[in-house]
Amino acid sequence: MSLLPNLVFGFLPYCLSFLGTKYLMFALWGVIAVAMGAGDYYNVFNALTQMPKGARTYLYQMNSYWYIPENK
Repeated sequence: MSLLPNLVFGFLPYCLSFLGTKYLMFALWGVIAVAMGAGDYYNVFNALTQMPKGARTYLYQMNSYWYIPENK
């Protein structure tokens, strides 16, 4: 998955909703979009906190794995 659609269709509409009450639908849309991307945020958090430097990650179904490639 990608975080870019989640940021564009989630946080951007949510921030637009701060302009006034007539944009309340954007707030609802933004909250739902951000919640649907929770798994992507969880993968990014795990990658930043658990992976050693130089490691690579790949996703398989609902799991993410990391490995350190051999230097050739």
